[in-house]
Amino acid sequence: MCVLLLIAQASTARVDAAQADSLDVVDVDTSAHPVVRVVVAAPRELVGRDLPTEAFVVQENGQQRSAKVERLPNEGLEVVLVIDTSGSMAGAAINAAKAAATAFVDEMPAGTRIAVVGFGDTATIVLPFETDPEALKTAIGGLSARGETALYDALSATVEQFSASSSDARRAIVLLSDGGDTVSTTPLDALVSRLAGIDVDFASVALSTSEGDAAVLEQLAAAAGGRVVAADAPDQLADVYSTIASRLVSQHTLTFESRAEGPTQLVVTLNHEGVSASATRSVDLPKLPDGAGGAAAEGAVTDTPVAAPDASFLEQGWWFAVGAVAFAGALGVAGWFLMATREPRRRLAREFRRTDEAMGPGLVPDLSSRAMDLAQRALERSGRTGVLNEALNRAGLAIRPAEFILLAASMALFAGMVGLALGSLFTGVLFAGITMAGFRVALTMITDRRRAAFADQLGDTLQLLAGSLRTGYGLLQSIDAVAREAASPTSQEFGRVVIEAQLGRDVNEALRASAERVGNEDFQWVVQAIQIHREVGGDLAEVLDRVGETIRDRNRIKGQIEALSAEGRLSAVILFLLPIGIYLVLRSTNPDYVGELTATGTGKSMLVFGGVLMVLGGLWLRRIIRLEF
Repeated sequence: MCVLLLIAQASTARVDAAQADSLDVVDVDTSAHPVVRVVVAAPRELVGRDLPTEAFVVQENGQQRSAKVERLPNEGLEVVLVIDTSGSMAGAAINAAKAAATAFVDEMPAGTRIAVVGFGDTATIVLPFETDPEALKTAIGGLSARGETALYDALSATVEQFSASSSDARRAIVLLSDGGDTVSTTPLDALVSRLAGIDVDFASVALSTSEGDAAVLEQLAAAAGGRVVAADAPDQLADVYSTIASRLVSQHTLTFESRAEGPTQLVVTLNHEGVSASATRSVDLPKLPDGAGGAAAEGAVTDTPVAAPDASFLEQGWWFAVGAVAFAGALGVAGWFLMATREPRRRLAREFRRTDEAMGPGLVPDLSSRAMDLAQRALERSGRTGVLNEALNRAGLAIRPAEFILLAASMALFAGMVGLALGSLFTGVLFAGITMAGFRVALTMITDRRRAAFADQLGDTLQLLAGSLRTGYGLLQSIDAVAREAASPTSQEFGRVVIEAQLGRDVNEALRASAERVGNEDFQWVVQAIQIHREVGGDLAEVLDRVGETIRDRNRIKGQIEALSAEGRLSAVILFLLPIGIYLVLRSTNPDYVGELTATGTGKSMLVFGGVLMVLGGLWLRRIIRLEF
């Protein structure tokens, strides 16, 4: 299960606060090529430390380079906090923004010059550059949300603040916005040109709302050489701002002499005091000057090629097949334990135990909770939580919707990776889509199988219920007896009725809900008979005996009809699969013969037409062999 959560986490990777624990390439300066200057931000665990040269390893196209490492001084750092104060930020959003900005001021080193710019109907310089934390906190605390969104005017005013400051200062812009620009007089193109003309560390915090314009924020960040950091909810702003603060105060410069030109991959690795991280950046280097790159720079280490995997081994396909089978087996085992029908618990705490207890102590709690939160938020945004939860209840699966989504997404991702390795991007997408569709089909099949099992057990269930009533048991006691004695899924459904009744729900309502879950028309009539008996009285045991006898007679007739129609169903399956089987056999024995179907336009049209006819024929055959009682 841990592997599943790791894959689900990887499939939803984004620029967020979690990157505080990674090495981040802030900038690559190639203006003095072949001398290259790389600015990196160290992980949060190493904030405030002067990292030695030996802690870093720089590789250029797989070749190790010697680099001079210097920590960028935080003296002279200038930061402008640009905060959206439009009406869409009213309430929890503006309060969380002010709290996060205040905490940001506390995390910055003493002497940092910080300015505050707000934008609603107009852009306002709330406070010019200031080093007094209390004055900054007072200015931030006075912000209020109202009006439209003058985003472009605010950034234009921010650039003017930098123009009035010292030219050798380190500059940073931290922008928070939850929507696109609506009233600015500054054109977007002009603003993009101004941002591209200044040396600034740009971070745009995109608070996700229905009014958001991520494309514009990405364009602004790209112009300034910065990035967009996503915050899905206001309560994430504090962590996002803390990450940005750590990134600003933990930057180091790595300077080395390049031996490459054109498209180049730079890999920076950090290993210090038990903290290991790496970052990769692709750059397009200028052409080397004449005579450059022939000899190593003074003091440089000998260029050492990084060991590459044995190509002859990678060219053999068996290693991938073995790994795929092993990984698929692990996923299958995890899926079995997750989706297998579980016996009912006698204690309420076991019946509705928490997911983290069910997973066991082998999982990383933080990873599990983060993956579950992502899946839960995705379901809530789509409005499908209730529908999926009802489907899982009908199937008798004791898992939550977020767990089911994680399992399906993890296996779809793995299937996509297998398809990508075996074929192409289209194959990977096809495999992933088939896997997701397979989960839906599997859920439907499990539900149908459970309904059929409940229907087969219903006659005996009613006999047991009537017998309990004759011995003097009350209705609820009889239902509890059935829950303890009957097989699954009857025991699960009747056990749930008992638990809901003990929690205060009316027995009639609990029985009706159970009848809706199992989708059995006979049981719905039984529930109505029980409800009528509770209202007008009478011999309920005798009624149940007669209903049970009728149901058993119907099941006998149904079994006879299914036996007589088995040949027709088998014929339908054979007729549907026969063309596919013939095509696969011919493709393996005589590929040139069937190659015309995939190599020519006429053949492809015939395949499409044949596929449509097969689908129509399958629906027709299904209609013929499906019997209704």
